[in-house]
Amino acid sequence: MKVLRVIIPIVFILLYVGCKQSLQVENPNQITDENLNQSTAIPAIVAGIAADFAYEYQWTIICSGLLSNELIHIGSFPTFREMHDGNVQDNNTTMEDWYGYIQRARWVAENGAERIKQIVGEDSARKMIEYAMARIYAGFALIHLADMWDGSPIDGGPLIPRAQIYDRAIAHFTEVINIVDGLPSTRTFKNGHQTLTPAQVKAIAYLGRARAKLHKGDLTGAYNDVANPALFTNLRFDAVYSENTGRENNLVYIYAYDRPEVAVGPRHQIQGDPRVPVQSPTSTRPYWRQAKYPTRAADIPIVEWQEANLIRAEYFYSQGNITSALSEINQNRRAAGLSDTTVSDLPSLLNLIREERKREFFLEGMYLQDLRRFNDPFLQGRMAFFPLGRREKDTNPNL
Repeated sequence: MKVLRVIIPIVFILLYVGCKQSLQVENPNQITDENLNQSTAIPAIVAGIAADFAYEYQWTIICSGLLSNELIHIGSFPTFREMHDGNVQDNNTTMEDWYGYIQRARWVAENGAERIKQIVGEDSARKMIEYAMARIYAGFALIHLADMWDGSPIDGGPLIPRAQIYDRAIAHFTEVINIVDGLPSTRTFKNGHQTLTPAQVKAIAYLGRARAKLHKGDLTGAYNDVANPALFTNLRFDAVYSENTGRENNLVYIYAYDRPEVAVGPRHQIQGDPRVPVQSPTSTRPYWRQAKYPTRAADIPIVEWQEANLIRAEYFYSQGNITSALSEINQNRRAAGLSDTTVSDLPSLLNLIREERKREFFLEGMYLQDLRRFNDPFLQGRMAFFPLGRREKDTNPNL
């Protein structure tokens, strides 16, 4: 009996240890941080950066669309209703999640650019198109952060004014502009259905920097970045979506086409302009529906050549040059299959520029910023920016 009393506990101990070890299964396909510190991982790093940006971008379009009433709430989400009403609380979970998506996209892109430098060395990194693209995604994520919040912390630091966040974006685009001519002409960047050349990457960086300058209030600087129309010929750079997984779906399609959560707002209920593809109400669908993104796999433009034209038009307006401004505007209209338009005075020209931007950039996340830039009376008595979320305020000791 004494022997059994000794053996039985030992057997249980051995069984426990054996079971514990057998349950400790290691995933052979798990990607560790160490595995990313090698040159063969660089394409995967940049693919992750692009995916995180695409995810935040669709939420930027939805949330800013609701606050600007480019989109209106027709569903059951109370967080969407707050945005539509222009009275967003700091514990609005949709807003707080979206803020996290933007900050993640920004951090992943900035960290990815630094990681590429650590892997191959700074000189070699600055000759890689993947490094340039990481900087570009960082720049656009920072523009979204500055466009939507009136100042924001970064990485748990103190509140940074919007102007400085735009400056941070400008620095990323400037880095790309400075290095892109040194990229091998044979190197390209595969972006979904697009294959971007170094020349196109350079144009994207110039246009991204111009947007940041314009939104910061530097119209002359923005014009200087887009003054050469030939640089932007047929340029388009997309955020890529697919039907592979839910996270890769285009959520603007999900919420503003497939499901009746948001509809097109009154100012964008426009017919006869292919730049604003909307569907008027029917007997079974009593609301205006966007048709710009008609599938889960519809890509979303990040920048297009038409934006350069409208920045130049706005600059020519500031110089009192109606003829040159109309030339830029009508190039865009002709490309959309529309007839030329004309105005004879500066106030009418400014109204035209505002209208053209509203239509050209429909559901591309810029309408709210334009309402502020042009002092639109719609924003009177309602929020013009999103509030800093409670999670950030509760967890950031520097606020």
